Amino acid sequence: MIPVILHPCDWHGTPFGKLLASPTDGKPVSKFPNLHDAFLDITLAIRCVAEKITGAVTSPVSIAASPSLPSNDLGSGPRSSNLRIRESFTDRDKDKFLEDAFEFIAKFFEGSLDEIAKRNPGIEGNFRRVDANRFTAVVYVNGQVSSRCRISCGGRRSFMSGITYSISDSLDENSYNEQLSVEDDGYTLSLRPLGMMMQSKELLSVEGAAEFYWGMFVKPLQN
Repeated sequence: MIPVILHPCDWHGTPFGKLLASPTDGKPVSKFPNLHDAFLDITLAIRCVAEKITGAVTSPVSIAASPSLPSNDLGSGPRSSNLRIRESFTDRDKDKFLEDAFEFIAKFFEGSLDEIAKRNPGIEGNFRRVDANRFTAVVYVNGQVSSRCRISCGGRRSFMSGITYSISDSLDENSYNEQLSVEDDGYTLSLRPLGMMMQSKELLSVEGAAEFYWGMFVKPLQN
C-alpha cells in the first residue's frame, strides 16, 4: 500500500499513517506549484515498489501469503514520511515564480480557447498576446461577444501587482476585478486570490490559479 496525499490532512493519525507516503515526504499534491511534478513523483514511487515486488515474488500465492508490513522499499531502511522542513524563499524566487505562473496562465488560456472552439459549433475564441506582461481573451457565441478579459502581470511591488484579471479587454484601463499574489507558507510558493469576484482566498497552485481565472472567464457561457 502506498498512501497518496492529495490535500493537507492529518493522515499520520490514520491506520496507514506509518507507511511511506507519496509524493516524497508526504507533501500534498495540492501544495506543488506544478502538479505534474507531484504526479511524476507518485508514478516513480509506484514503479519502484512494483519492480521490487516483481523481482522478489514469483507467484500470486506467495503475495497473498506475505505478511502485511509497512512499505519502506523506497529507501535504504525504515524512515518517516514527515521530513519536510521550512524553507526560505528569496525575492528572486518569488519574482521568478510569478513570471512563470503568468506564462503558464497565458498558455493555458490560449489552449483552452482553441479547445472550446473545436468542441462547440458557433463558438470562436480570440487570444491576443499584447506584450510580455499582458494578454487578452475573447470568446464569441455565433459572432457575439460572450466573455472577454485582460490578464496582466504587474510584478510584486505596484498597485497592479501580482497577476490581475479584468473583465474588460481594454488596454487603456488601470483597474482590475481580481488579483493573485504570491504567498510563502514556509514550505512552498503559491498564489492567493484577493477574493473580489469568486469569494475565495485559498492558496492555489499555478494550475489551480489558471483554472480559477478560466472559471471566471467561461462562467457566462455556462450560466
